[in-house]
Amino acid sequence: MRNERVVIDTNILLRCELVEIHRSIQDIAVDLRLRHRLKLPDAVIAATAVHLGIPLITADKVFSKLKPEAEVVLYAK
Repeated sequence: MRNERVVIDTNILLRCELVEIHRSIQDIAVDLRLRHRLKLPDAVIAATAVHLGIPLITADKVFSKLKPEAEVVLYAK
């Protein structure tokens, strides 16, 4: 296995916000998990984005099945 260096843009991290998992996020997560057969962590991530009305930026193609219900922005690694 080769050692890889990960560079994190601290400007992005400074703009991040911790969000409490409100009941509405829980309800959306349960709904998304059942309808799209998502794993629980993926459902919570997607539900948080839907609740906040923000795009979900990810390299994980599993989230693409949430379109158009959720704004999903896929990027290549």
